[in-house]
Amino acid sequence: MTQEVVDAFHTLYYNNWNRTWETTTWMGVKVLKCPTDLWIYQELIHALQPDLIIETGTAFGGSAYYFASLMDIVGSGRVITIDLCGKSDFPDRPKHDRIEYWQGSSVDPLI
Repeated sequence: MTQEVVDAFHTLYYNNWNRTWETTTWMGVKVLKCPTDLWIYQELIHALQPDLIIETGTAFGGSAYYFASLMDIVGSGRVITIDLCGKSDFPDRPKHDRIEYWQGSSVDPLI
């Protein structure tokens, strides 16, 4: 794959008229991820069936919700998602038994 093709993909993905990366959702919750990445994540979760996923950068909570939903399907695992912003910044983050929201810096030794 040439760099020109990669650059064209990113230009279309980030700059098209409806900005795909801003309109991708999971079960109605915004997910700031590329849909092809989500496909790869589900393959990894199916193959590896991890006990724990640690996500850095929560924003709206859509990808944590996506991961937790996939873990429901495989029957195990949980998600810890860490963000500098807290519940008051994103009060509508989805609630799910497999998700723990942590507020702080992912590089903070205490976290």
